[in-house]
Amino acid sequence: MKILQFKSGKTLRLGVCEGEQVVDLAADLVSEALARPDAVHVLPLASLELGAPITRPEKIIGVGSNYYDHLEEMGHDVPQIITNFPMYGNALVGTSDPIIIPRNSEMIGWEAELVLVIGRKARFVEKEDAMDYLLGYSCGNEVVVVDHMRADRQLLRGKTQDSHAPMGPWIVTKDEVGDSSDLNIRLSVNGEQKQNGSTAGMVFDIPTIISFFSQYFTLRPGDVIFTGTPAGGSIGMKPPQWLKPGDHVEVEIERVGRLVNDCVAEKV
Repeated sequence: MKILQFKSGKTLRLGVCEGEQVVDLAADLVSEALARPDAVHVLPLASLELGAPITRPEKIIGVGSNYYDHLEEMGHDVPQIITNFPMYGNALVGTSDPIIIPRNSEMIGWEAELVLVIGRKARFVEKEDAMDYLLGYSCGNEVVVVDHMRADRQLLRGKTQDSHAPMGPWIVTKDEVGDSSDLNIRLSVNGEQKQNGSTAGMVFDIPTIISFFSQYFTLRPGDVIFTGTPAGGSIGMKPPQWLKPGDHVEVEIERVGRLVNDCVAEKV
């Protein structure tokens, strides 16, 4: 099942995508809507402008330094514990929403990431049980303002600026994705491929991540976890490459979906 939100005027409406059709859940149950001959609440996916698939999660958590190939390109040691940092709701946008290039930096980087969405309250969860608490997956792009990040001893200022956590186009439930231990992750800028990796390269796998965070605070339904990026992020390029207004960015994750965003200059 693919769960999404689409824009209707100034509001977001909840829907489920089946093939190229979207059922408006505010109007009908999925099976009933698809079975109706008039299907007035079944909408063509191509006609909709999608928002972020979830709004106002209690927590958005970032995981850093979590791919072996990325650590190698950066010349960093493999971490012994999960690098983590908070991200906030101001950063969360959907596919087709713009990535804002802030006026006080020109070092804006991309990072394609598999995103987890928690489905059940989780506290002190064992690794072998962790997947029972996962609702599903989405595509993410953890946009990073590198000079602001480097100026601090912590990552907050460079990791959660406005519109810098695009996520979408939907949440795919874990049963539809199946085994997520070797999903291809790609990112392109203006049609040029920059990242091509796999979740098989994670230092800390998905059950480990869920279990780890549940030891320190309660994970709740709708909480979002960005799980780290493979090699090829802006900061790992030689020389580094940065996003600029007018750039077109696509993140595609096998069996999950494709996230598309254009970069725009911040309005003065």
